[in-house]
Amino acid sequence: PGGVVGGGVAALWVEGGRLRGVRTVDGRALPAKAVVVAGGTFLSGVVWYGRRSRPAGRQGEPPARFLSQSLRAVGHTLRRFKTGTPPRIRADSVDFGCLEVVPPEVPPGSFTGNPGPHAAKLPTWQTRTTERTHRLIRENLHLSPLYAGDIEGIGPRYCPSIEDKVVRFADKESHLLFVEPDGLSTSEVYLQGFSSSLPPELQEALVRSLPGFERAVIQRYAYAVEYDSLDPTELTRGLQSRLLPGLFAAGQVNGTSGYEEAAAQGVLAGLNAARFALGLPEVHLPRESGYLGVLVDDLVGRGTDEPYRMMTSRVELRLLCRADNADERLIPLAVAWGLRPREDLNRVEAKYRRVAEELRRLEALRVEGVSGLQWLRRPENTYRALAERFPPPVPLAPEEAEQVEIRAKYAGYMERQERLRQRMRDLAAHPLPEGLDYPRVPGLSREAVEKLARLRPRTLAEAARAPGVRDSDLTALLVHLRRGG
Repeated sequence: PGGVVGGGVAALWVEGGRLRGVRTVDGRALPAKAVVVAGGTFLSGVVWYGRRSRPAGRQGEPPARFLSQSLRAVGHTLRRFKTGTPPRIRADSVDFGCLEVVPPEVPPGSFTGNPGPHAAKLPTWQTRTTERTHRLIRENLHLSPLYAGDIEGIGPRYCPSIEDKVVRFADKESHLLFVEPDGLSTSEVYLQGFSSSLPPELQEALVRSLPGFERAVIQRYAYAVEYDSLDPTELTRGLQSRLLPGLFAAGQVNGTSGYEEAAAQGVLAGLNAARFALGLPEVHLPRESGYLGVLVDDLVGRGTDEPYRMMTSRVELRLLCRADNADERLIPLAVAWGLRPREDLNRVEAKYRRVAEELRRLEALRVEGVSGLQWLRRPENTYRALAERFPPPVPLAPEEAEQVEIRAKYAGYMERQERLRQRMRDLAAHPLPEGLDYPRVPGLSREAVEKLARLRPRTLAEAARAPGVRDSDLTALLVHLRRGG
């Protein structure tokens, strides 16, 4: 029967090399055709407040004490990572009048074109660290478990604690912090950029050194957390274990850091777990499809030796993978995989047909001696002004007008990215045999042999993204394949 069962998982239930479900700490055996491990920071988690530590997955919640041992037993490699969280401050103790307001986006943007009803209800605010903040940190670094050598886990390079910021960027007089509401009706604000492992008594002084926080009351202190994570190169691109079919993993347990990164993996792992249980083939998001495709390809194809953050700079085709065209890129896949109704695809296809028709109309239109598209590409011109002078037969919806303007103004850059996409597709068109014996490929460097034998890329494109693989290695592989290797 369906439903939610409360309890801690002690072990995977494996018999004869096959996954049967999970066993809980209170002795129950829960059968399942597929299991998704979304353990976050709970696998053998330890939280740190200054030099004091205790077992926990997060503040006030016990860790998963035994699951790491079970994952190792089926052959998975685990690493020790570390992350942190900022303090939560009572909203009524903050002087918001001293803070810089960052108003919400109006109208709110969204990936689906249908933003939630509360997307633009609340602003965020900004404050900065001060000279006193930095002095307090420098004088008390010996109280940090990271700098005292107590923490062994590797922390995120691109989301450092406030102690790390002050030490690593000693030339900076201050660091920008974002003050974010925890929810529409909560009494707390989240001090983004101020994660710390310093002791609670010092956090009081640190927080009150910030403009607007002179009388701040901390409701929940910042802390660091160490935890076990999987080696993601032992997963498929559908986030399934290569070692135990039916076992999937998502989120920080795969070596990532960040809420969006975790949520996106949950969608993919959950989808493929359901498909596995139904006897359907695993589905993958191509790297060119968007940020989740890049994230999974990086994790599985390259691995990570520190908590991985998804950044725009990691996406080669970032001009083609924008928030405003997510529906065009991803709705076809969602419909094909049964996640969205066919009507959604019809709506999206109709939208982009209207966009294409308007672009063709503007190409034929003459405005001030040039085509309408060329006129629109000038920085000072807008589609709104053009449509007022030369209205289309049927007015475009705001999101369609936005697409016309974007595609006109950035056409040259997008064409360059399309050429790059084609090169990526050309490489992807060369599959690598599953059992390819890399040591026997003539001309392949020793490093490439080692990396490719471990990562087992499916195509020449995936091999090209493996660390340590050079152009000469790709040429050697291509020659070997053409000779029937």
